[in-house]
Amino acid sequence: YAALNSGDLLYYKVQVDEPGLDVLVSLLTDQPFGDKRLYVSLGHVPTEADHDFEQIDAPNGVKQVLIPSAATGTYFILATTQVSSPNDQAASVAVVGLPFSIIAVVPGTVGQGPVTTTVIGAGFNSAMSFELLDQGRLSDRDGLDRKKTG
Repeated sequence: YAALNSGDLLYYKVQVDEPGLDVLVSLLTDQPFGDKRLYVSLGHVPTEADHDFEQIDAPNGVKQVLIPSAATGTYFILATTQVSSPNDQAASVAVVGLPFSIIAVVPGTVGQGPVTTTVIGAGFNSAMSFELLDQGRLSDRDGLDRKKTG
């Protein structure tokens, strides 16, 4: 663990040797408060203004970066916070290669009428599809507009 407090910049380096692997980088701290930030770049040290990937806000509050179909090479990671806390936060970074995974569905619950839901995860491919369920039953498909990003 490393100490993290307002204005601190923590840097990490990780080597990815398997091309096409989806990689998840997570910032782990012992204090839940604070505006923590996580940035990742391939081949160069990231800054808040210049980076290849930035965090997604996972529903569990953990700051994470998802690198889809990661290229082989050296990835550099920056963890920082702009919020002071009475004690330094003990911070570490976990990096894992992911098989098919759903990390989050945002929002997790929706009402009636037009809605937009984002599915964040790993191992997705163009042959996959998602189905909307209403209390375990397949939802009415009328008006379903599928949008693929990434």
